[in-house]
Amino acid sequence: MNNCKVIVMLVIGAVLTGVYFFNENKEKTLRVYKEELMLLKAQNDTLLWKNKKLDKRHEGLKIKQDSLKALLVSKTKRINELKQLKYEKINAIEHYTNDELYLFFSKLAPRGREFNTDSTRAE
Repeated sequence: MNNCKVIVMLVIGAVLTGVYFFNENKEKTLRVYKEELMLLKAQNDTLLWKNKKLDKRHEGLKIKQDSLKALLVSKTKRINELKQLKYEKINAIEHYTNDELYLFFSKLAPRGREFNTDSTRAE
């Protein structure tokens, strides 16, 4: 019977020691997890701040992009209008008579360098 009591006491002691070490280990693990959680929260806050900053920058760039697109559309429209005007003038010049061509090109000549139409002049 004494042997039984000793064995029971040893088993109870072993169980209590196991529970104590398990509980102690559990507290250490919890502490490590809490520290890691705090670090992750700090990193998350930093990333959220950077994300907001990048969102603001993105919005600014988006506004610039839209204004540049509008400017590009207006410039393209102006270029097309000028091309159309050029082609209209070319088509009009093709149908000019000789006198109309003379008048057209004499308007383009710089001052003092007007066209000389006298082809029979001898020097």
